[in-house]
Amino acid sequence: MGAALKTLKTKAEHTAFSQTLARFAVQDAEGIVKAHSGQLVYAGGDDVLAMCPADRALELADALRTAFRKRMNTYGLDASCGIAVGHYQFPLQRIVEEARAAERRAKNMRGRAAFALSLLKRSGEIIHWGAKWDSKALAVYRDFSQKTEEEKISGRFPYALAELLQPYRLKEKPQVELKPIIKKEFEHVQTRQAQVKGTIVEGALDYLDELPDQRLEDFPNLFLASAFINRQRGDN
Repeated sequence: MGAALKTLKTKAEHTAFSQTLARFAVQDAEGIVKAHSGQLVYAGGDDVLAMCPADRALELADALRTAFRKRMNTYGLDASCGIAVGHYQFPLQRIVEEARAAERRAKNMRGRAAFALSLLKRSGEIIHWGAKWDSKALAVYRDFSQKTEEEKISGRFPYALAELLQPYRLKEKPQVELKPIIKKEFEHVQTRQAQVKGTIVEGALDYLDELPDQRLEDFPNLFLASAFINRQRGDN
């Protein structure tokens, strides 16, 4: 987790800022981490490192970001977070490195005030996903996760969608307008994988519309992230 600092002009301003930042680290971070069944490893200023169950990671990051914004409201600061999720047998140092790399992606590739995930599969494949905090991404993620948990949508949905979209090479710069194609493929999979007739993922197509062309792979990766993080409901 990290944040950007605007220019402070006087020593008194620096002191007040440092004290406010310290209060976030000392008074806020540990309690929030514990409330999400996590363990705080380090908290210094805006730099927080914590471990928690995979299915609590996004909620923990969101809660830390909310507390940070509230504490630092005077300075107009926001936070970016990096998350790495890996099998328990993965070396811890590797997971920490991937979390740091994810934080850099959140800051550099998504324009700050964002989160990014690295999902380390046992096969060695790494799935990347992330978004701005104020995008539609988290609402779609939560809705899909809930509906798969309730068995309204099959846990095979993310893999069926990824398989259909694989030929379009979403990691590469598109040479044609792909969003209409992706919408059609998504609607097809949604119909086929709905275990309760008429079930839809709320806001999914609105989320697709807000994605820039160079990040279209974020669309299927949202659903793959849900299946990976909540792996008891998917097939990893």
